[in-house]
Amino acid sequence: MSQALYRKYRPQTFDEVFGQENVIAILKNQIINHKMSHAYLFSGTRGTGKTSVAKIFSRAANCLAPVEGNPCNMCANCRAILDETTLDVVEMDAASNRRIDDIRALRDTVIYAPADLKYKVYIIDEAHMITNEGFNALLKIMEEPPRHLIFILATTEIDKIPDTIISRTQRFDFKKIDDDNISARIKEVLEREDVAMDEAAIASIANIGKGSMRDALSILDQVISMKADHFTIDSINDILGMVSDKTKASLLEAILQENLIDIRNVIDQELEKGKDAHHFIKEIIAYFEDILDSKLQGQAKDSAMQALVEAFSVDRLIDSLDILMDYESKIKRSDNRNLLLKMAMMRLVDHSPRDVLERRIRLLEEKLSALLSADLSSGKMSSGQKTTLESQPSRPKVNVPKEEPTFNMGQLGEQKSDQSADLASHKEHDHNENQGSRLEKNNLTLDDQEPAVNNDSLSTQSHSLEADFADDFEEENSEPSESVFNQPADDSWPEEQDKSGQEEKPVKEPLQVTDEQLAGAIQNYMVKRFATAKLLFEEVVDFSVSGSYLTFYVTEKGYQIGQVMSVLLKQTEEAFYKQTNKKVIIKLELRPTVKEDKRPSKEQEEMAKRIERMKNFFGDDKIEIIED
Repeated sequence: MSQALYRKYRPQTFDEVFGQENVIAILKNQIINHKMSHAYLFSGTRGTGKTSVAKIFSRAANCLAPVEGNPCNMCANCRAILDETTLDVVEMDAASNRRIDDIRALRDTVIYAPADLKYKVYIIDEAHMITNEGFNALLKIMEEPPRHLIFILATTEIDKIPDTIISRTQRFDFKKIDDDNISARIKEVLEREDVAMDEAAIASIANIGKGSMRDALSILDQVISMKADHFTIDSINDILGMVSDKTKASLLEAILQENLIDIRNVIDQELEKGKDAHHFIKEIIAYFEDILDSKLQGQAKDSAMQALVEAFSVDRLIDSLDILMDYESKIKRSDNRNLLLKMAMMRLVDHSPRDVLERRIRLLEEKLSALLSADLSSGKMSSGQKTTLESQPSRPKVNVPKEEPTFNMGQLGEQKSDQSADLASHKEHDHNENQGSRLEKNNLTLDDQEPAVNNDSLSTQSHSLEADFADDFEEENSEPSESVFNQPADDSWPEEQDKSGQEEKPVKEPLQVTDEQLAGAIQNYMVKRFATAKLLFEEVVDFSVSGSYLTFYVTEKGYQIGQVMSVLLKQTEEAFYKQTNKKVIIKLELRPTVKEDKRPSKEQEEMAKRIERMKNFFGDDKIEIIED
């Protein structure tokens, strides 16, 4: 039976190892200077030379005549290790010897001195498979091993190795082998095997290896088994079932031209040749990656790729790779792979450049800014008003000073009504009738204002009002103060306090206006000065005046609005004092709607019983009930 190429041409000295120069230099110096450690940890992806370097190191440590750090492979010790006739070098698989019992057996064995060699070397491959209990059993022997013992742990998943183990070893990270080193190794093997192959075919095999020398040599072993006189890139593609670069370039050109028919034809032709959809999309991803690398480096490997490098932008390459990798994971799990492959190629056609998306976002932001600016400056936009990007560009808000209205109570002097009659009427009507009873009599309607807003939930209304009242707060340039609800009646007033260098304010006199005049003047002032005050007075049910207190009775919704407007109410009180030299304190109280009791009274029940008895005695047709 023939031996696999990766085993047949496994490196026998440190100098034959490709792509791990730093690791090799350190290990050779330790051999030369006789400063070897008792434990090593080799980590890296598959096919990077971890096990090969471990075997070389085991021979170099026991070699009787090392050559510049390399094993001679000729002495008795080296030959015994190569022929696997000694028990002092043990290579074990941690995947099958991972339990704590296996590690305990190993610990009991390593304490014995070597039989033939200078050192006992234990190479533990796939060390990350050892259980936590097994690692714990290994800790002590690795921390204080016998002088004759060397541990070499190899793993592809370094994150699964406990930190307690890593701290007791010398760690070496094996990097992926680049394509040039793999190609050089393939050329050596082809020369020894006396096989001819094109440079393009060698580069293709090296690229398929993806940094793994073992994978590349395994593919090469599969190819040269065809026994051809000369291997070309086309023969490599046919043997391995790969998609040629010419086909990939044709597919990408069809994507750029948005030619869906050509895209479908290219995919169907490759699938009819037996290509797997998952392998196909992985090759397209690799081709896009090559184009992206060429784009960044400024050069391509051929003219066809150079044309694609110039046609694709970096943003589109990144977006395309994102789409392809998403569909690659879907195809891997799906039963309908061919359909998903076609869908992925169609998605690559529907691409919007980033500058177009950024321009759309910028236009939307400008439109939103214009809408917000118009809303803040006017309070509310009318339903027929249309805002466009051309007519209303984004601009900073400009505060236009408003003329402060006055408290004109003389205009309401001719309109008086009996307060007691209004209160009696309030008790007999529901909330809607109450809202128009007393305030309507005193000219407190809002016909000249905007229509009432729809009744949303109180919490949503409160949040929206906070934004609507922002302009009123900014115009007064005042800081938020405590709520004026239920404020105690005292004789103090901010303007009354004595100030040095200022004259005393005149003593306030009792208000010489009716309750209706006072309430109407306060309402008209607030509605004219604050655009949002209308929302509050739409919820006012009744009012009363007691001394300096003006109390508005509001619905639950109005009470929520009033909490947001507390600063505006305070400003109204101060403005009233400033203009009239009179003191007024505005309060809001919750007045629940009184439900009408529709149950019959006792007199009505007694009358009904009498009528029923008379009907029973005289008959229904003899009794006629006349309602007064």
